[in-house]
Amino acid sequence: MSVKMYNRDQDIFFKAKGSIVGSLVGNERRMSSARIVSFLVVGMLLVPAYAIDARAEEDRAKRAMEKNDRNGDGKVSRKEWRKSKDIFDAIDSDDDGFLTVTEFRARFGSRKTKTTKARSQSKVPPKSAIAPAGKAQGNMYFIDAHSQWDHRVDEERVLSLMNHGGVYRTLLSVHLKRPWVEVVAFGKAAPERIIPTVQIKGRGYHKGPRGKFFDRLNDQMGNDAFGAMAEVHVWHDSDGGKYQEIRIDFDDGLFLAAFNEAKRKGWPLIVHIEFASLSYEGKRGYMEKLEEFIRTNRNHPIVMIHMAQLEEPNVRRLLASHPNLHFMTSHASPFYQFGGKPFINLIDDDKFKPQWKKLILDYPDRFVFALDNVFSKFWMPDLYLDKMKMWWRVAADLPNDIAQAFAHGNAERLWKLTPRLGGGMMTPDEAMKALGPVTGYSANAAHR
Repeated sequence: MSVKMYNRDQDIFFKAKGSIVGSLVGNERRMSSARIVSFLVVGMLLVPAYAIDARAEEDRAKRAMEKNDRNGDGKVSRKEWRKSKDIFDAIDSDDDGFLTVTEFRARFGSRKTKTTKARSQSKVPPKSAIAPAGKAQGNMYFIDAHSQWDHRVDEERVLSLMNHGGVYRTLLSVHLKRPWVEVVAFGKAAPERIIPTVQIKGRGYHKGPRGKFFDRLNDQMGNDAFGAMAEVHVWHDSDGGKYQEIRIDFDDGLFLAAFNEAKRKGWPLIVHIEFASLSYEGKRGYMEKLEEFIRTNRNHPIVMIHMAQLEEPNVRRLLASHPNLHFMTSHASPFYQFGGKPFINLIDDDKFKPQWKKLILDYPDRFVFALDNVFSKFWMPDLYLDKMKMWWRVAADLPNDIAQAFAHGNAERLWKLTPRLGGGMMTPDEAMKALGPVTGYSANAAHR
């Protein structure tokens, strides 16, 4: 939901609140204290949850100032700052050596500031040959670089949603009760649209005898139909027991087996770490291990799914330090802000937040689009197409060459995919008019 809608609902609330208060004042002599309280409660219930959420970032800025301003002078000096110098420099937009609440506010994306700081940009590789300047609308399409397909969704539904959403290819793995041989068959039936992706999670990796994982991995790697590898879990939070918790290290045999096969095939390694779900010590420990792994394998592309649940200062620091590191934007949108997991949100009012847009402009070759549809409910028309409508609008706010790289060019480079012949695809609104309703079946379920 956009900020404009937040503001509209806030206006409705304040008008309603004023009306209730006026009623209370005019009738205060006839009303009991209990009735006054009940009116106030009703008034507060008119506040939409998302209106409260719209003020959360402002609160974060104030809390950040209170936490770090140790001498109470209204600003944070380098001596007071307990985190990394890189984060301090990223927030200190005017380079005066102090952090203000305005700079914290700008960093959290609640409003824009007038002062901006020139940053050295990374050396960007040549732009995609499929991203000619000035033709974004005619040549735009998306590649979903990671999604999952269970036994409650049929092939027709996947392809119909891709056609309606403007998604040319999907890198697709299986999970739950769907066997991996079926994604191979799907890829053969739709070779230009479906890239079969080696399943990593499942029995042996999540739970049960480890040998099950190695047997499944060996069988899949013996099939030449696969063109990518699915995410490899290092830390996966259970969300209060809803999901299987996974906590392994980079030297675990399960992780190394997957990595060695990806390296042998020349495929990027997609790593799953939920940093925002970890304790302070857990974050520090996994960050050290991650960076050591990236440095040790500096010639192999590493992709962090779900933006690793990291905010912009950490992502900027990592991108500056590791040229082989990339971030996947799956689940980092308003659609995932009200569940049990602390996914970050890159987007405000159908645009990248200012700090994220600047980072993408600085590192246009390092961000990869993906949806990561997990359960069958993610393959329902309303949810899938609402997300794709948002992403089309988000991409339209970027310069054409960077929008093309983000939507499909970076995935094509990393996974060595052939660009789409014949230009772009229809937007979701155009496709609905031209193609009619979405077809196929999905069970709209989310149970493991």
